[in-house]
Amino acid sequence: MFFEWGKEFETGVPQMDKQHKNLFKLAREFYTTLKSSNRDKAREKLLAFTDALKAHLIDEERFMEEIKFPELEDHKKLHQNLREMIEEVKEEFERNDHKAYQRSISLIMSWLFTHIKKSDKKYGEFIIHSIHGKKIR
Repeated sequence: MFFEWGKEFETGVPQMDKQHKNLFKLAREFYTTLKSSNRDKAREKLLAFTDALKAHLIDEERFMEEIKFPELEDHKKLHQNLREMIEEVKEEFERNDHKAYQRSISLIMSWLFTHIKKSDKKYGEFIIHSIHGKKIR
């Protein structure tokens, strides 16, 4: 099934993992609604996802500042690119551009599956390294 949370997405930071799980849930709701061809409901679900995503990015950046994550500035740039892409997709969706449907799903999937597994896991590893002196992969 699309947008299923799994252990491979865990960062080791409970508050971030909780927010990531919620983003998976909202993405799954958006996808399911989009498949049902209910455009108005899909728009609501997309807005719910993007609102939660924006709040999460703020929280995550704040968290990374608190732990003095050395890759914070690079991570912020990734977040800014994501914010811009999400805004473009929302605008396309509002114009009823049918490409926006596929693009929104592709963007959300890419971010959830790639960004969390690769970029977000780094701050979890940083914490482990900082606290326990373990080598980061």
